[in-house]
Amino acid sequence: MRLASRSPRTHMSVAALSAAVLLLSACGGSTTSASPTSAAPSVKSVPSLAAMVPAEVKARGTLIVGTDATYAPMEFMDTDGKTIIGMEPDLGVAIGNVLGLRIKHLNGTFDTLIPGLSSGKYDIAMSSMNDTKEREAKLDFVTLWQAGSSFVTKATGGPSVKSLTDLCGLKVAVLSGSVQQGDVVKQSTACATAGSPKPVTLVFSDQTKTFLALSSGRADVVVAGGVGNAYAVTKSEGKFIISGPSYDEVKTGIAVPKGTSMAKAVQGAVNELIANGEYAKILAKWGGSGLKITTSEINVASQGS
Repeated sequence: MRLASRSPRTHMSVAALSAAVLLLSACGGSTTSASPTSAAPSVKSVPSLAAMVPAEVKARGTLIVGTDATYAPMEFMDTDGKTIIGMEPDLGVAIGNVLGLRIKHLNGTFDTLIPGLSSGKYDIAMSSMNDTKEREAKLDFVTLWQAGSSFVTKATGGPSVKSLTDLCGLKVAVLSGSVQQGDVVKQSTACATAGSPKPVTLVFSDQTKTFLALSSGRADVVVAGGVGNAYAVTKSEGKFIISGPSYDEVKTGIAVPKGTSMAKAVQGAVNELIANGEYAKILAKWGGSGLKITTSEINVASQGS
């Protein structure tokens, strides 16, 4: 999913966001990226964790990571239009270092990431994806950070949206395959049951397009992850605002194929980065210190955590 916390601790500072990126850009579906050179070059391999990596991946020596690089500052394109950068790509490189693997990022639309994992195109997916019981039926999830969802409207003339209930009758832009798309679908039924007009749901293949729809007036509101929403508001130069509080704080995770040793390997690598301080450094670099967790877990949605 795409998201941020309802707690003030998850708000990203304007200074940090502005420093993170110069451009909010859309991108194609087949871009590859080498590892960002700035991420955790000093993190060393941990042999006991590297030994957990599935044999096929270990033999290849490269961890293939699927992502949708349209969600700044979590994952997005650098100004060269080719290199995928952001908080999660940096974390991916650090995880690879712990596991003794190179990292190759493959860019695709968000709704193709889970099928790509199932087909073997990707070894893992890192794309601000919420850990849900529905997703855990097909995949394992390693928790990476915690946040929630929020609403963005125009600063002038936009509707007041304080909760999902306020979406009735509005034109709502969402990312295809996101948890927020499911939230709006459920709310549509609730609106009809209450005798209110259903929201008009506008579904887009990348997050950038949702904000373009808002800017053009095609959409009244964007429902998305609060981290990306905060960044979009910062870059809008006063044209957009966060409307109302965030909702539904949940764990966000790294998706891995179901029932393999990869989940334990990745979980161990994340906990190693938490313990050695590299995790906190990377989150701070991208203005995400408020999102941090203290321990990485596997499949917390099913555990009710």
